Amino acid sequence: MGALWAPLTVLMHELAHAAAALKLTDGEVRVSSSVAENGWTLAGDRLEVELSPWIFLGMGRCTFEPATLRRPRAEAWVAAAGPVASLLAAIAMAILAVGAEGANAQWTIMGAGGNALTFFVTAMPMTLGRGSGGVSDSDGRVVWRVLRGRPPGGDPVWNDSVRMRPEREASPVALVALAACAGLALLVDLWSFVGLLGIFGMALFLQRLEEPHG
Repeated sequence: MGALWAPLTVLMHELAHAAAALKLTDGEVRVSSSVAENGWTLAGDRLEVELSPWIFLGMGRCTFEPATLRRPRAEAWVAAAGPVASLLAAIAMAILAVGAEGANAQWTIMGAGGNALTFFVTAMPMTLGRGSGGVSDSDGRVVWRVLRGRPPGGDPVWNDSVRMRPEREASPVALVALAACAGLALLVDLWSFVGLLGIFGMALFLQRLEEPHG
């Protein structure tokens, strides 16, 4: 049941970005949940929402045309809208969990935890690379870039190979660390080990999917 929060959490986060973009830009805004962007689509006047099964794995993205920003620094507000929405949802669900009991309390706590995790991951100023769903700047990094006076539009769309670094050999230290994590997970719980392998496998699949062709 906790996994059912993933699409709701992601969709709310991305729609918050979209709401800010619709307010602060004059162009079209798109919310998508797959690398190929070929899912089920709902289109409005300026907003288009594309949904696919990838959203159950936490994949989501909001894009807009930077040239349509009414003010260059407005991009920071668009980027901040998603993490703010996730944080508010986490706080609200944590409050609701206090008054709930049994399965309802556990389910609500899972939702609060998922939103809190989304907030921290997206608010951290870092670059998301291949294997994480697309080469892009996190929301926090976009805000930091704008505050430093950089021009808008530094966040590329999925499958953009401009910022993809060439493949390189995996560091032996990194491989040992991953093997140690997998070994510890196997000692603790078999399903944790299987889940960890699933995460590694999904990251590898996404990385191969995003490799530039031709």
